[in-house]
Amino acid sequence: MGIDIEWIDENNETIDSLLDNNNKLLHFLNNEFILSSSLLKYVDFYGDTIFNQLQIPEILLEFENYLKINKEKEMLNYTIYFIKQHINEPHTYLKFIGD
Repeated sequence: MGIDIEWIDENNETIDSLLDNNNKLLHFLNNEFILSSSLLKYVDFYGDTIFNQLQIPEILLEFENYLKINKEKEMLNYTIYFIKQHINEPHTYLKFIGD
């Protein structure tokens, strides 16, 4: 199972979701570049990790920086697009869902 991403509200209700059916996001998050990142390195592969609106711009920047050196551009572009859809909406959080 991959790592899915959800936008959730303050009641932990799902607003939108991005499924990682092919484990591409899991593979992306499990490499040396991400392990040296400031926030993405904390994504728990076996549990849930939630980031707030103050942290999300940094998450977005980390994805965009990795896009410059990674071959898996389609998945990264779609993830960046997904994050940008709800950024700066009040009382929303980005949730990474591990196995």
